[in-house]
Amino acid sequence: MLLPAVQYGDWNTVKKRMRKIVAQLKRGDDLHDVMTHDEMLDTSAHPGMLVLSGIMAGSTPNFHCFMPWKSAWDALFDLRATPTAPAPIEDAIFESSLRAPWESSGAWHRRASRGCFPPCDTNRSCTPC
Repeated sequence: MLLPAVQYGDWNTVKKRMRKIVAQLKRGDDLHDVMTHDEMLDTSAHPGMLVLSGIMAGSTPNFHCFMPWKSAWDALFDLRATPTAPAPIEDAIFESSLRAPWESSGAWHRRASRGCFPPCDTNRSCTPC
């Protein structure tokens, strides 16, 4: 499976990369373009795990499949005029996320399987998909 290189590494490194990605998304850059800018990596050719829930702390590189997306959606949530209405930029990012299978990897997490993306939590409202 191919995943964006920005999702691979220790959590602190991936978290820093995703801050830059979020800034680009807030400017209106295309999700697919910013996530694949640094190429795609074959998961079978790189050591580490596919981290589908939370983070994997430490210096070991892994493919962080959920937390980068959750972090991005949390940051984008703040752009909403009302908590229950997605901002136009969220709709554009969602549309872009449908173009490639890896772009829905954040939805593999059990919290995202409630029928909405981004996942619901106690601090945020979500709009049913």
